[in-house]
Amino acid sequence: MSGEPERPVIWTQWTPAKPWAEFDAHRVLSDAIWDSVSEPEWHYLNPAGGLSIWEAREDGSAIVIEYRDDRIVALQTSGGIAQRHFLALTALAVDRLGARRSVGAGRRAGLRLRSPRSARA
Repeated sequence: MSGEPERPVIWTQWTPAKPWAEFDAHRVLSDAIWDSVSEPEWHYLNPAGGLSIWEAREDGSAIVIEYRDDRIVALQTSGGIAQRHFLALTALAVDRLGARRSVGAGRRAGLRLRSPRSARA
């Protein structure tokens, strides 16, 4: 141990403009994520049915997707490489995705962002 305190992990919960159940581009978003992350840069975990985790090997950040009946019902990123990757990915298809973020403020990568709360691990 270096004696320095670890920084808290800040998770960002992503939500579309409509509720996930009505989000027509769920397949486009899911396929875009799956098509853009691969070994060896990313490590895939499937700890439970309906839960997919892509972890960036370089910094341990993650993209977490919860599915129900092949539809996304929740999506989170934990900052770092994972969040930058997700922002870049959605910036390419923001018109089709209409995603919003529920943490943070301002405009980034063409997304409309909201700022209620952040979750720390």
